[in-house]
Amino acid sequence: MNQYDVLIIGGGHNGLVCACYLARAGRKVLVLEARNVVGGAAVTEEFHPGFRNSVASYTVSLLHPRVIAELRLADHGLRIVLRPMSNFLPLENGDALRVGPTLADTVTDVRRFSARDADSLKAYYAMLERLADELRGWMGRGGTKGKRLRPPRRRPSRGASSRRRSGGSRLWSARCFTHRPMAAKALAPR
Repeated sequence: MNQYDVLIIGGGHNGLVCACYLARAGRKVLVLEARNVVGGAAVTEEFHPGFRNSVASYTVSLLHPRVIAELRLADHGLRIVLRPMSNFLPLENGDALRVGPTLADTVTDVRRFSARDADSLKAYYAMLERLADELRGWMGRGGTKGKRLRPPRRRPSRGASSRRRSGGSRLWSARCFTHRPMAAKALAPR
């Protein structure tokens, strides 16, 4: 029977990156994937004869450049193709909303539907960029310039001291990444 040091369930892009680093470190790794193709959200597939689309490959911008370089992904066939626009949302009446490629293009298209929303887009995109910068910092991408984000201040509840002793900051971090609704401003520095 084969012995493995590490078993990774799921051959999505994150699992594959982990497997590569573990194998480079000398570990014997087995990756199990239920589908007949690996890559997860980073796969471009033909959904109708002659038509190919990315499941979520546009999020390749989230793939750290260091990972791309260290794993020599370009040498193994990685080719990043820029999209002409961020999103194309067809409507039932035959019209469509186009997002991108520039903010000015998006504002122009949104204005056809709502002047108020179009006028708010620049501030909205700026807020998203600030939030993304903070998240990049959490992921080790230099976004916070060495500053550490603190959890939002809340009134201590019963049992708060025991939570602090048992790793309250870790609990807070885990709560930030749950699927419960949460205001973006709760993540922003004060």
